[in-house]
Amino acid sequence: MAKMFPSIISPDVASQAEKTLYYLFSSHLPNDYMVFHSVAWQSRSEIYGTRDGEADFVIIHPRLGILVLDVKGGVNNYGGENDIWLQRGHITVKPYHV
Repeated sequence: MAKMFPSIISPDVASQAEKTLYYLFSSHLPNDYMVFHSVAWQSRSEIYGTRDGEADFVIIHPRLGILVLDVKGGVNNYGGENDIWLQRGHITVKPYHV
């Protein structure tokens, strides 16, 4: 079982998708994985200044590296003619970054 941080997901988490993934990571990943839920971060740029953000999950493995996940629940749609992604009818970020 993966080492989970925090060890129990907060009852205040509203996202069913995050709750589901938390359970799946904790019960299916081997012992050498560490999974951090709801990790705060900050970035700074000349245009936007300092911004706060949050990664839904940061998964760490000593040999395989680090994976940062932003969880999207519900239905996502792709508008190919405009190269946009929609979630519940609103434009959202691309589900991948190159």
